[in-house]
Amino acid sequence: LPLSLFAQTDTPHQLRQQEFVHNIRSFNRLYPQEKVWLHCDNTAYFQGDTIWFAAYVTSAETLRPAEDLSKVLYVELLNEVGEVVSTQRLPIENGRCHGQIPLNTELETHFLNDREQNLSYPINPRNGNLCIPLPSGYYEVRAYTRAMLNWGSDICFSRVFPVFDTPEWEGDYSQLAMENREKKQR
Repeated sequence: LPLSLFAQTDTPHQLRQQEFVHNIRSFNRLYPQEKVWLHCDNTAYFQGDTIWFAAYVTSAETLRPAEDLSKVLYVELLNEVGEVVSTQRLPIENGRCHGQIPLNTELETHFLNDREQNLSYPINPRNGNLCIPLPSGYYEVRAYTRAMLNWGSDICFSRVFPVFDTPEWEGDYSQLAMENREKKQR
């Protein structure tokens, strides 16, 4: 009985499966793909907050950290209309990187003179520039590597966050609101 089991040959169905697996492995070896995932610190933000994130770049085939293909991760912040508000290029080390996206716009000091109107804006301690919070609404965070663009924009990481108006009193988050304005369609 054991000799008869070893004497059996592969069926045509098994041969097709083996050929299929061989073709997939060959394709993945010749055309490696990457996946990006951003782990963010929150699911919603207020004007002037900062989105902190950790990014993971993995091989699409093994889901292990990608080390060979890309060295730079691109992270973009888009507004409701689809315009790029902020772009960052981050170095990838061992398939990981981290960063932050401030939800404000920096203005150089000589462009803004609102002292007569008693308007005060926070100052960036790094360079002394004034910061104006971005308008409330929905913002998209998109992350990708250059190699991922070969496969189309559908493969890029994308996530939408609501950005609410700053509360009237610090710590009072009971009334989440967004600026009442005409929304532009994307």
